[in-house]
Amino acid sequence: MLDKKLLSTLHGTDSKAEFLAELGVRRRNWLIFSRHYGFEDGAAWSYGRLAKHYRISEQRVGQIVSSVVDKIKEYART
Repeated sequence: MLDKKLLSTLHGTDSKAEFLAELGVRRRNWLIFSRHYGFEDGAAWSYGRLAKHYRISEQRVGQIVSSVVDKIKEYART
């Protein structure tokens, strides 16, 4: 079960800086993750759109999203 701190950070109602430092996630990577899943504006961004916006490959977008998901899972286990 995800805790309240994680959920409030995902939905932008809590301070992200401290939580991201705790997770070990860079702000840019968090933005990529949250935009992909639609946490930023309610619309999920595709890998292609994210790749164009951040000027990185779609494969790199996938790696970043996967990395953040892994860190969230690890956080949830603790």
